[in-house]
Amino acid sequence: MQPQGSARRAQTTLDPISEDDRWGRLRRLLTDEQPPLGVRAAGALALLYGLPVSRIGELRADDMARRDDQTYLDLGPQPLLVPPAVAPLLDRQARHTTSVTVLHRSNPTGPAWLFPGGSSGRPARGALVDKLRATIPHIRRSRSAALVTLSAELPEPIIADLLDLDINTAAQWTQHASRDWSHYLRARIDTVHGTGTRPERAAR
Repeated sequence: MQPQGSARRAQTTLDPISEDDRWGRLRRLLTDEQPPLGVRAAGALALLYGLPVSRIGELRADDMARRDDQTYLDLGPQPLLVPPAVAPLLDRQARHTTSVTVLHRSNPTGPAWLFPGGSSGRPARGALVDKLRATIPHIRRSRSAALVTLSAELPEPIIADLLDLDINTAAQWTQHASRDWSHYLRARIDTVHGTGTRPERAAR
């Protein structure tokens, strides 16, 4: 039973990895050409926005849009602006997906999956999960880190609209982020006053 007065943790939340680890993993996906293009693009979405792999696997190529030389991703009611460092990777994946669809589908006029599976006309859900787990250690904890950071910076309705989250889920993440940041700030104060508490340990 949850202790009285404690904040309810976001559903399926795991303790997040550190921000340094998250950004380091994202940089590797952006610069390392060894992993397949689809794994790099899907991993970038998980590390940036905390999207579950099941949601990433449902994306279609036409969920990507170019407007005013910027790339947007349509997940919910509000389009999500993709950072310039990540946009070329997703643009390449969208072009690759379109080419694969034209070659392998008898009716290529419909929207293509952004991450197509091995079978014609199917998304790469299970295979994508396995590949991401093999490429990104503790991917669920990486997703938690992304969602905690976003929830600490943006209001709940904005998070819900951008990521297509239920407003109650967004509120849970905001509560979780608030708790983590308050622990971090207390640890920083302790360090300044010479108590010797390590910030990264106290934030967990």
